[in-house]
Amino acid sequence: QKLSTSAATIVGPAPAKIARCRVIFLYMELVMDHFEKEQLAISICRNCKDKTFIYKGAVKDWINQIGSFSIVYDENCCGATQNVLFCFVGQDTSILLTAEAFLDFFDQCEP
Repeated sequence: QKLSTSAATIVGPAPAKIARCRVIFLYMELVMDHFEKEQLAISICRNCKDKTFIYKGAVKDWINQIGSFSIVYDENCCGATQNVLFCFVGQDTSILLTAEAFLDFFDQCEP
């Protein structure tokens, strides 16, 4: 089953989790800080490993782009941060996303 919210799309077998997921995403919209959003994005990205998605959002250059997500850790030797970045690798190009941008972008994708 698939649950689409304003924050993300969750794919999972248990319908009982749907109400709880809606509460989680409502909570995320209201009070989640950067670290919590980053942890949620990491969890979603790990659960989507090896799955293909198609972008259905409003960015014209990305519409119908098919690709997958991966986690990219900041390993810049000159100014490394603790940030975790996310990458959507499409057929023709890729995009690097922050955790918050990943959650928004992921919400606009379909499996």
